[in-house]
Amino acid sequence: MEISRLAAKQKRLKNWEEFCSDSYFVKNGALRDSYRKKLAIYKELLARVWKSGKILESDEVAFKNCERSLEELNEQARLTA
Repeated sequence: MEISRLAAKQKRLKNWEEFCSDSYFVKNGALRDSYRKKLAIYKELLARVWKSGKILESDEVAFKNCERSLEELNEQARLTA
């Protein structure tokens, strides 16, 4: 995987973390907890790929699944704010 693609994923992670830390984010604690758990999984995956220097097909699938889940949680958070 190109470094630029990993950097873009790292930037997305930072944006999601900032969104989660905003005070207006979510009044629903369960939703916030789910969001934080997904962020931790995404961060762990990103760190593993950076460390290995390559991305496996299974990593790419995991990234896509995690990103999709985070986007859905973002949308739920916006609707409840």
